[in-house]
Amino acid sequence: MLDKAIEEINPAENIRKKNLYKLMNEEAINILNDINLFKKYLDIQSTFDKYSVGNVLLILSQAPNTKQLNKTKQSLRDTEVLLIQPKKEKNSNFNNYKLYSSERKIKLNKYYGDNKLLLKGFLNLCPVDIKVVEKIDNELNVYWNNDMKLLYIKKGCEYKDLFEGLARELTKEELGADNTELSNFKVNCISYMILKKYNLDVSHYSFDKIPKDFLKENPKDIRSELNELKEGLMIFSNRVNSFFNDLYKVEMRKEKYKGR
Repeated sequence: MLDKAIEEINPAENIRKKNLYKLMNEEAINILNDINLFKKYLDIQSTFDKYSVGNVLLILSQAPNTKQLNKTKQSLRDTEVLLIQPKKEKNSNFNNYKLYSSERKIKLNKYYGDNKLLLKGFLNLCPVDIKVVEKIDNELNVYWNNDMKLLYIKKGCEYKDLFEGLARELTKEELGADNTELSNFKVNCISYMILKKYNLDVSHYSFDKIPKDFLKENPKDIRSELNELKEGLMIFSNRVNSFFNDLYKVEMRKEKYKGR
């Protein structure tokens, strides 16, 4: 009743709402019909990991080459992007907001370029013990053994292989993934986004097709599937960011005492 009353008072707002949801739903269907567009969606979600699936679809539709979003226009080439503001209360009014898209690369967190620190971040709050071994079967670099409750890491492997292995194995554990085509696809998507987020090598990844079980006809169901991928990314990145936040606080305390 409240939404209907508001629509009658402000029809222009209702039109904007319908147009944005229409755009969002169209893009949800589009990405399932174009594997390259789907991969582009993953790229944007990895950059804007805190944004909702719906808003990432809107970014993809309006400014697919976006690297950062700003409240004000930073250059003449920046373009407007309309997004939907999350409701603070169940019966609160729809609200949209405008940001400016820029294709300039955003400055990365200073810790991301330090492999040793990033490795500690990847392993932060690991739910099981870690064991370094000389060799793992099937030429793996990282292996999660659910029966032993151990994470095995191959000694001496390169950082790029180590990061990819950790992203895959820890994602498998989080999802409780089996070896089905759908589970493997989800692990592939989430671990790809994790590596993209931290500016790591993704050259081993390929996306050839979307599994039949992932395909949905209803845009709401599509967003639900995409949200599971986003949540997987968020769980992992929250652990990494927790480590870096603690590290930053320690550095700030050192700087504070240094000045005394």
